[in-house]
Amino acid sequence: MRLAAHDLHFTFARGDNKLKGFDASGTLLLNVECRNRAVRDGTYSHWGNCPPGTFLLGDPATRHTPAFGRWFIALLDWQECRAMAAYRRSGIGIHGGGSGLSDPFAPHQSPPFVITRGCLRLVNADLDEVVHYIHRSQGVGGACYITVQAPVPGAADADDDYLEVPEDQLAPGE
Repeated sequence: MRLAAHDLHFTFARGDNKLKGFDASGTLLLNVECRNRAVRDGTYSHWGNCPPGTFLLGDPATRHTPAFGRWFIALLDWQECRAMAAYRRSGIGIHGGGSGLSDPFAPHQSPPFVITRGCLRLVNADLDEVVHYIHRSQGVGGACYITVQAPVPGAADADDDYLEVPEDQLAPGE
């Protein structure tokens, strides 16, 4: 991927639960904890994990709901990598919050993390930082991308830092 001067590239590796952000020169801007554990873990279709691929990040949208926290950033199909279409997914993004948490708007509401229906979840303070970088980049004509890496076969996620919320109690899209 070749980035223009004001573009940003984020990466998410499920094996180490990290979201990393880089500027166009490859300088690491942030390295924060992130989760992608879905209610129907193990697949990329219908409420499974976020599919691997490179996506364009949409404009951060204010949500301020318990399920999403303050922000939602849509992962959009990028013309060179149509992973959402290939896996027949939509509505996946990056957000904070979490149904079932005592304070889903707290700056640092983890652990635990609440499972999702495929979205990447950050703590609210880290999400605010991501939104800041995206606004700064988009404000000068930059584009923002994220590459979601496929999980390493056989690697297991730690179970002890998730709040198990029954699927029927999750908010739509969470």
